[in-house]
Amino acid sequence: MKTVLNRKIVWVATIVLVLIAALASYVLLSQNHKVNLPSKGPLIIGQSNSPLSLDPAIATDIESFEITSNIYETLIKTDVNGIDLLPGLAESWKVSEDGLTFVFKLRKDIYFHDGSEFNADAVVFNFNRWMDKDSPYHTGHFTYWNQSFGGDPGIVKSITALAKDTVELVLYESYTPILSVLSLPSFAIASPKAIVQYNETLGSHPVGTGPYMLDTLDENGDVLLKRNNDYWGSLGNIGRVRFTSVDQDADYVSMLKNGQLHIINRIDEEDTKLIEETPNVRVEYLPFLNISYLVMNHNQPPFDQLKVRQAVGQIIDRDSMVIESYNTLSRPAYSFLPPTMIGYSEIFKTVHPSIGKAKKFLEEAGYRNGFSTELWVMDQPRKYLPNPVETAYFIKDRLKLIDIDVTIRVIEWNEYIDALREGQHPMALAGWQGDYVDPDNFLFTMFYSSNVEEGTVLNYSFYSNDEVDEALRKGRRVADEEFRSFIYSDIQQTLFEDMAALPLAHTMTAIGVSNQVQGFMPNISGKLDINEMDLKDLDDSEAERDNHE
Repeated sequence: MKTVLNRKIVWVATIVLVLIAALASYVLLSQNHKVNLPSKGPLIIGQSNSPLSLDPAIATDIESFEITSNIYETLIKTDVNGIDLLPGLAESWKVSEDGLTFVFKLRKDIYFHDGSEFNADAVVFNFNRWMDKDSPYHTGHFTYWNQSFGGDPGIVKSITALAKDTVELVLYESYTPILSVLSLPSFAIASPKAIVQYNETLGSHPVGTGPYMLDTLDENGDVLLKRNNDYWGSLGNIGRVRFTSVDQDADYVSMLKNGQLHIINRIDEEDTKLIEETPNVRVEYLPFLNISYLVMNHNQPPFDQLKVRQAVGQIIDRDSMVIESYNTLSRPAYSFLPPTMIGYSEIFKTVHPSIGKAKKFLEEAGYRNGFSTELWVMDQPRKYLPNPVETAYFIKDRLKLIDIDVTIRVIEWNEYIDALREGQHPMALAGWQGDYVDPDNFLFTMFYSSNVEEGTVLNYSFYSNDEVDEALRKGRRVADEEFRSFIYSDIQQTLFEDMAALPLAHTMTAIGVSNQVQGFMPNISGKLDINEMDLKDLDDSEAERDNHE
């Protein structure tokens, strides 16, 4: 009997030890849950230009955001459609009835790449950096903060850590699209420890909580990321990612086929056709969520005169322009908003190209014999402007018909935006790639009068109209979608009457992708969620089959 009892005790003890060992293994595996993932790569992503900064708070270009959105995370995310809100670093949130108070419940047990803890204090630190111009860490131009929230402190009344995992944001006035705004890469949460350590050089030493972290940043602007194996969310088998700037004349099709590239974020019409006919590679499309437009600087004579701007608007033939200098993935723009967005209005379609009417406008402005001017243009293509120099020459030729002699000034992309912000351009080609699906993201950005101040210049036309400003502010406060649609349609009527700028075209972005890349689901705004992708080996027969299914 005693022997049987001893055996039972030993048996129970053994089971307990096994369970303890299993539990310890589970805990260890949970703490290092991604370490044993297969590591493939690098995934090579070709970009049109090198990123301007890896500090998302001061970056404004899509190339930078494609990278930083994989290093950093925001409180809230949007689905790939750019509309539906999803939890990010905040697992949930509550909004007061008056729309002024937001309480965010944060995820727990999340750490920055430098080992420091993500918590409410980290969120408050980032907000204070963005909104307080007197902060020692408010270095550089916080363009997105200034234009979204109105500067220092703008519409933000307070940001408070209520608990280690709870943050309260209080506004002075309601801001209807605020949750979508907080999903922007610019409002990603950086490590306070890294901000203090690197401050103005954070753009070269990014530290976030995201699925990837910086490995190397070379002098040519190429960026190599490595997988964050301790990431709290899901990860694929891509261990490293290289972002590289690719010459616009490169043979993208061959580079995709032979593995020099796995994704190229901009391909032209000819390459699109070749890729669709080639095994092992495919084309993915992003819908219209952008605008290219002609800037006429209201602070620079003679474009300070309405009649001169109307003359320019009267002579540009968008249909011919799209055929000659864009591509079949583009369509003429008769609105500053993309199609299908609330408030969309084709008011500019009422203007039909006419040399006679354009010359009459010039005569009324006192320029019977025309004048000479400059048109500034970037040297590299953008998603909204696939052939910028060709488009500039098309406009030059059209303006020559009414005796406006245009000198084209081509400026390198990494200098172009800063040049426009200085406000010395008479005319310029510009554009906007939407961050989220809301008219505020377009019209407020491009035409709100305060967006011409230092650190906020996105209103490259230097346009100012008090009635438009008030309507733009009202559009931010109103929640009713039908009423908002009316507001933004009315704003565009005024922009047309003032000839604030001239919309040119909307483009659909074509992306070249190797069939090795699985799970490719780009956000409508152009962001890439690499942790949702896999990089697989495909033999020719599999690739051929996949390409034609």
